[in-house]
Amino acid sequence: MRVITTLCMTLLISVLYSQEYIDPLKLYFATSPNTGYDGVDGTTSINEYGSEIMVPRPFGDGHAVILGVHTELTTLMPEPNTEVLNLYTIGPRLGVLWQHNEKWSGQYVLLPQIASDLKGFGWNDVQMGAIGIVSYKKSERTQYRFGAFYNSALYGPAVFAVLGFYHKSENKKWTWDFRLPIDADINYKINDKFSTGIHFDAMLRSYYLNDPLFNSGNEYIVKSTQEPFLYMNYSPAKNFVFMLKLGHSAFRHYRMFDTDDKVDFVFTGATFNDNRTQLNHDQKDNFILQLRFHYRFFLDDQKR
Repeated sequence: MRVITTLCMTLLISVLYSQEYIDPLKLYFATSPNTGYDGVDGTTSINEYGSEIMVPRPFGDGHAVILGVHTELTTLMPEPNTEVLNLYTIGPRLGVLWQHNEKWSGQYVLLPQIASDLKGFGWNDVQMGAIGIVSYKKSERTQYRFGAFYNSALYGPAVFAVLGFYHKSENKKWTWDFRLPIDADINYKINDKFSTGIHFDAMLRSYYLNDPLFNSGNEYIVKSTQEPFLYMNYSPAKNFVFMLKLGHSAFRHYRMFDTDDKVDFVFTGATFNDNRTQLNHDQKDNFILQLRFHYRFFLDDQKR
């Protein structure tokens, strides 16, 4: 199993002291229609509907409390000619941004989440996670990031290292924003209303199925996605950004397992003692259309 890190940490890590803005509200829709299956006939549409809300509350000298929530609904047929499966995510965020000194800052966030089909509710529907990111500010235009993420996933405990950097060109036209293995973005600003770029997203998330598909026992499904995009941003007004993204999945799958079928441990892509038996067929890679809206708040209006 390909293991890429999980959750929508974008909303957390985007609160950077060297960036010019934060996006306290994000709404998105993505679709991948007529997606086939490996080794069996049939197609399914894979759709995502999501929102992210983030409110940093400043306190002290350069510190802030992070309050927020991420919600998402993913729909698909995990196997041909089955009912459409609704996979829900409800993830509150609670943490702090801490300015240690002039060069170093940190982000430390608790990431509990409900991830299931919500056809029942119990402790299996709840997962616990946490992330810590330390940032080094080399200059006003460049920053490096180091950190780790933990999640009590249904497939087994997982720890991921996070490495990245942020850099803006001297003419402020180009921006490089990397948070590997979570995401990467290269953006070119055409003018105040339009920008374009290349974006990569990766996610690993597990959901508990209260209504099992293959047997009378309990099951879970693992959503693993790696998605490169080309995109265009349009900002009709200062605080509103509309995004059109066209991409293609790479090694994407939604694999189902019995809840007792787990790995021993996952560390940054390395899976230890993975002898699980997959219950369904993999979905084929396909094109993806994504539409997004961001409400953007500029930290210093004079930088726009």
